[in-house]
Amino acid sequence: MLIVFVGIPGSGKSSTVKELANLLKVKYFAEPEEEKWADAAKDWKTYGSFPMLMWFRSIRVPMLIEAERLSEEGETILIDTYYDKLLYYYIDKYCMRWLLSPSDRYFPVMKEIAAIDKDVLPDADIMVFFEVKKEDWINFLKNRNRPTDNEEVFLKNFETQRFLLEAAQKLCKEKNIELIVFPCDTASPEDSALSLKKILEEKLQQNKK
Repeated sequence: MLIVFVGIPGSGKSSTVKELANLLKVKYFAEPEEEKWADAAKDWKTYGSFPMLMWFRSIRVPMLIEAERLSEEGETILIDTYYDKLLYYYIDKYCMRWLLSPSDRYFPVMKEIAAIDKDVLPDADIMVFFEVKKEDWINFLKNRNRPTDNEEVFLKNFETQRFLLEAAQKLCKEKNIELIVFPCDTASPEDSALSLKKILEEKLQQNKK
């Protein structure tokens, strides 16, 4: 069983998935923390959006392929990133222009990569979408207190949530993936993980019948 998690940065996704993996006693895959990012990701304004996007992709795609392999061997695997599979549906939305503008010479290349990734990267069994209200999102950002969280360009991420959810809905319908929209509030990662554990255990039990 391959279970993937999607949400805008700062939605509490990674903290909750880590707790959930401990509760379920299963393996999970996660992107490196910000302090371990390469220069291409940390200083993308200098090096460009395309190198940054490709660096993250180079981390995520091997994780996704390995997660699929383990799930095919009978394990339940959690992976807290699925953006490469979804990017095709929202790459050209206006809210993404701060990151990669259609005028960027690499834009057609990235769009083509996104189209291929949608079709060839592993399909999940269940996708959990973390939906957060803006006021709760702002509070989450304050609590984690990362240097980039207060940048104006980062704060535009919230606009992406609507398009990201639409992308999740489209992909799940196209690939027959079960979608769970999980409302994030001010609950702690531990409490959120407990709520998700109950939901997922019910789903896993149903799949065994």
